[in-house]
Amino acid sequence: LINLPLIVYWMIVADFRFVELWGSTTPGGEDNVLSNEIKGTKNIFIEQAAPLKYRSKGAGAKAGFAYSIDDDNTLGLSYENQSGLGKGETTGSYQKIMEDGVQTAFINEAANVRDCFSPTHNANAYYVGKIGKLGVDFNATYFWKKKGRTMSIKESSVDIESRDVHTRNRQHSDMTAAKLILSYPVWKGTLSVGTEFTSSRIRGEYTNAEQYVAASNTKIEEQNIAGFAEYGLKFGDFSVNAGVRYEHVKSDYYSFGRWQAEPSRRYSDWFPSASMSWNSGKWALQLAYTCKTQRPSYNSLRDEVQYDNRYTYEGGNPYIRPCIINNVDLNVVYDWLSFNAGYNYIDKPMVWVATLYQGKDIVFLRNVNFNHSQDVYASIVASPRFGWYNPMAEIDYTQSFLCIDGFDINKPTNRPCFNFRLNNRFNITSTLKAFLNMRYKTSRLYDLQYSKQFAQVDVKFTKSFLNDALVLGVYANDLFKTDKERWTMYGNHNVMTKDCYGYTRCVGMTLSYNFNTAKSKYKGTGAGNTEKNRL
Repeated sequence: LINLPLIVYWMIVADFRFVELWGSTTPGGEDNVLSNEIKGTKNIFIEQAAPLKYRSKGAGAKAGFAYSIDDDNTLGLSYENQSGLGKGETTGSYQKIMEDGVQTAFINEAANVRDCFSPTHNANAYYVGKIGKLGVDFNATYFWKKKGRTMSIKESSVDIESRDVHTRNRQHSDMTAAKLILSYPVWKGTLSVGTEFTSSRIRGEYTNAEQYVAASNTKIEEQNIAGFAEYGLKFGDFSVNAGVRYEHVKSDYYSFGRWQAEPSRRYSDWFPSASMSWNSGKWALQLAYTCKTQRPSYNSLRDEVQYDNRYTYEGGNPYIRPCIINNVDLNVVYDWLSFNAGYNYIDKPMVWVATLYQGKDIVFLRNVNFNHSQDVYASIVASPRFGWYNPMAEIDYTQSFLCIDGFDINKPTNRPCFNFRLNNRFNITSTLKAFLNMRYKTSRLYDLQYSKQFAQVDVKFTKSFLNDALVLGVYANDLFKTDKERWTMYGNHNVMTKDCYGYTRCVGMTLSYNFNTAKSKYKGTGAGNTEKNRL
């Protein structure tokens, strides 16, 4: 496969003003082989081949400026507009249905999916400066997004009922956020205090003309106000930091215009953090503890049942709760060698799980809170330099432990996972470079999904001209066609498998020209960035 995405990118940086323009059109596809074993009122086994082809298009622009009042005070403004010009998907598949070991039906399925996006607006303003010894960092953000999807599915069979299914989904979201941080030197350190406020609103609807699944119409309005403080102290080669964050969240949930008491939530939580670091010569060490929350995406909270096929639905869960993550992390660095290890304890983790839909022989996929889970991880990275040859070798270990008490799920025992990576950079000349990157990952069990091992080998050459302003690149990814997605997911009265190749094997060329390589002086970081990701 020759995969040549068209990407146009132009950037100008002049003094304190900048403009960026980009556009892209990208083809893609998947060769999917799926199976679904349902143990409900009957023992049903479904084998499905579902090849997929798609093309996505997009364009965007960003403009901004930064104005320096003096050496200590800067303010700026930026506006970004991204337009997803649409993504079309087509698939022609078949399903072979077995009931209690006997084939009962054969279904041909043709699906046509169209994603459409209105322009996404993202505006930011900031001020960074000092008033005497008081440091001030203020950011404000406004975000607006609208998207939709239409799906047409034709299921043809001579054995059972044929179906024509038409669905339509629309979502509209916006957010306003502001963040203020004040810092002041206290004794031998710096005290920082601040506040952050976000106000979000998302509206969505889903309809199925044939009413195989019920329609939904939801609106979520959420306000989050947080206060935080941190004190950092340095003495000799040691640094110590301690902080705390308080969040109060008010979330109101509406279905078809009516306020819903149970999905509407109020949260008030404290999140402490602390760290200690030491630096001396080529040595560096840091030990840190953090407590934070992970809130469900608004897509996960939707009150929607999406029709995939007559045996598989997926959707949201308006009753899902945020999870709390406690993390201990250790980093040790000596020159070009580094070591990292850590532990996570997650209370009420959000897990993607398959259950039976209303007791029927239909699989329903959605996020559900489990009791708790634990993760342990460690990695070693070596990045030595040997003149013209610069390798990077990495070994990672991860292992997860999910508590499934209360769920009737039979999954394999936990096992460790190892990831091996070797990236090689060859500086052939000052303007010609070659890269050979290799990766291998062993099988692993994460939550309820057991993924098989995979490998990938990529190669790339770059040549620069005009004092590095013009750069030509030629690359080949997944040389041996070994980067495949293969997994088994264990659910309640259900086991699903997927064996997929996503057309990652490709060759391509990139050409970039830097009109002005001056470093941008824009210092805005935005506000409500975590909330924006949820939208």
